[in-house]
Amino acid sequence: MGLLEEARSEIKLGLAEVRSAGVGYMLPMMDAWLADVTVRTGDSEAALSIVERALMSLDDVSGRSWEAELHRQRAEIFVAFGPSREREAESSFMKAIELARQAEE
Repeated sequence: MGLLEEARSEIKLGLAEVRSAGVGYMLPMMDAWLADVTVRTGDSEAALSIVERALMSLDDVSGRSWEAELHRQRAEIFVAFGPSREREAESSFMKAIELARQAEE
């Protein structure tokens, strides 16, 4: 098993433990880590799925603090798909910028 796959397994284990302990505020951060490692293994579809799931489940203040980063990460994943997903990448980058600016206010 390569280092990336090992990291992916460890993060999945950590996510399972956090979920079973009911520590929801850490989930968006850990999902972002998992998506990052997953895209590095070349599985962009799975990474996109992880980010989409994380975005759909944001509901508290601490989770919302990761919203801009998740949109930025989503954009980077679309970039990895190539020119066919360029518009989606641009839209996600713009959403990340908008949310980051709102957070500064």
